[in-house]
Amino acid sequence: MKNIAIVGLGKWGKNLLREFSGVCNIAMCHSIGNRKNLEWLRKNFPNIKHTKNFQDILNDELIDAVVIASPIKTHFPLSSQVIHTQKHLFIEKTISENSSDARKLISMAKKKNLVLFVGHIFIHHPVLDRIKAITKNESITYLKLSWMKIGSFQENILLDLVSHFISIIIELLGIPRDVKVIDFKKVVSSYDIVTIEFRFNKGRRCIVDVNRVSNFKKRSITIVTTKNTFQWEDDILYKFNKKKHSYDLIFRPDRTSLEIECKKFIQSLNKRTDYSNADKSLKIIQLVEKCRKMMEK
Repeated sequence: MKNIAIVGLGKWGKNLLREFSGVCNIAMCHSIGNRKNLEWLRKNFPNIKHTKNFQDILNDELIDAVVIASPIKTHFPLSSQVIHTQKHLFIEKTISENSSDARKLISMAKKKNLVLFVGHIFIHHPVLDRIKAITKNESITYLKLSWMKIGSFQENILLDLVSHFISIIIELLGIPRDVKVIDFKKVVSSYDIVTIEFRFNKGRRCIVDVNRVSNFKKRSITIVTTKNTFQWEDDILYKFNKKKHSYDLIFRPDRTSLEIECKKFIQSLNKRTDYSNADKSLKIIQLVEKCRKMMEK
């Protein structure tokens, strides 16, 4: 069984720890020492060693791979150190803050023949797979992706939330020929409400609408094809019934995307190194940069 270390014990770090604990051995966790997080670790995973010193992970020759679930600004400096010590790497999205650092990480991993896997979780979602299967026979003409929630305000909204939607867009429609930031608003942090339009060949287009100062929580994606209309809400896929003027539930997965993603990473450690996942992460960050430049003008 592979030995891994997890860096970061925030909300998502805990989720990753739970999931990875079922498919590999978690030898060590690193965090800055938040008391509540340490209490959670001791209560739920008392046999996992905790360290505040990142070097302990780098120096441990028994650790095969490292999972980075710390703030995005730390992804590049921590990941580059992991690669230098010849350990495989899972980085929670986004791969880095910018495409220059992303290219460096990918190049470093390729030179050392190390796995570099980026956690864009929606790429592995069973609902996305079902949509891909459906749209082999009926082309997508329009997408509307909407995410309403409150917080968190520590990360850049493009890197934290919009990047999720960009990963879905690329999977379904490829790289857009044109990107336009329609509107954005500063409320608590630098940007908290943003609307972006992506245009593709043959008149296909997509609207992304993200609001992290909403008084309700909802994530939904409307998919309009040449034949039908579908609604992806959270983990469920609905199809619009034109006769009833209502939506019918057509698919509810029995596995989570996080479960699938973590298993794929562990499986990748035993196979020939494939950088398609890392290359996708670079395309995502490049589109994020295009949007950011428009917002910073």
